[in-house]
Parts: sequence; structure tokens; C-alpha cells
Amino acid sequence: MRTRLLQTTIFLLMALISIQKVRAQIYGETAFLQGCYIEVAVAECGVYGSDDAVPASGPFGPYHDNVFVGLGFVADHEKDGWDESTGAGEPDFCGDYFTPGSPEEGWAIEYDGDEWYNHYVPCSAFSFDIDGAVVGYTDTGGYKSATWEGEIDDIDLGITQYTVFPDGALFFLTSVELCNNGATDMVDVYYMRNVDPDQDQPVCGTFMTTNY
Repeated sequence: MRTRLLQTTIFLLMALISIQKVRAQIYGETAFLQGCYIEVAVAECGVYGSDDAVPASGPFGPYHDNVFVGLGFVADHEKDGWDESTGAGEPDFCGDYFTPGSPEEGWAIEYDGDEWYNHYVPCSAFSFDIDGAVVGYTDTGGYKSATWEGEIDDIDLGITQYTVFPDGALFFLTSVELCNNGATDMVDVYYMRNVDPDQDQPVCGTFMTTNY
């Protein structure tokens, strides 16, 4: 009896450890994705950037947020180590790209003259029109990914956003799937994305950027 009880206890403990590992990079309402050279946060409204507390550590070590508003997107652009600069006065890494100042990264849907917006960090009030949540995180086969799902109930439009990148990349990919869940055909549905780039503002002290 004791042996069976011990075996059951060990099994339950291992199951709990496995669950913790699968969800280890979803903190609060945010998915945190860490590769060798980039780190990205996906918020509860599908925006890149979060004010949720950054995890103490990820698959490759500590995270590298450098602003008070959590994490958006940072990169070890020279691939020479997160604590190594390319020269005197140069930053150790680039970013945060999205969260300095008044954090702005977001997206919108337009249909039949109506518009819905999810933008700004944190997701709240006027900046959170489309209900949804982070529903999954994976770390497998050398890739990190997060899935966000939401819906615009007024028009029965489902939205699924996939964020993925290889462990060794300096970029991440965003794929968005729009699904008509209603009985009426939909035409002229528009999707857009925007960002207010403030990369390296914590280092150089200015919000000015040169855009090409």
C-alpha cells in the first residue's frame, strides 16, 4: 500500500512539474518568448509589450528588460552577448523597441466602415476593443511560439495571431488568421498594425528616430 501511495505521489509530482514547464513562460496574462538573441512579450490583447512582471529567468537565462513597463521587444543585435557593447558609448543590446515613453504597439480591424483597435500598453479601456487572450506557448524543435485568440462578437469574426521565431533569429514572425464565424459572407475586411518605435531611448535619452 505504501509503495502504491509513493508511486502515485511521484506520478502526480512529475505531472505537476510537466504542467509548470509547459506554462513556465506565461506569466499573468502575458506570454514571454526568449531566444538566444531576442526576447518578445505578447500581451492579453495581442499587443507586443506588457506591463506584467518579467519572469526571473527564461530558457536561455535572465530576461533583459530595460524600461519600467515590462518587456516589448529587445535584441542582442551583434550576437556578441547581452552584456557586451560594440564600442564606447554603444548599448549592450537594442531595445526596448516598443515600451519606452507612452508604450505604443498595436493592431486594428476595419469592416463595413466600423473599426476595432487593440493597442497601447497596458491593454485597457479605450485601447482594448477586441476581447481575447494568450492561449498557448510552445518551446519545441528549436522554435518559440505563442498563440493569441480573440473575437469581435458584433460581426462574428474570429482572430488568431501566431508569433514564432527560431532560437537563433534576430527577428520574429507574426501570422494572423481571420475566420468568419457567421452565416453572411464578409468582403473588404482590413487588418493593420502600427508601432511607435522608441528603440534605445533608455540609453540615449531621446525619443527621436530616423525612419526610412
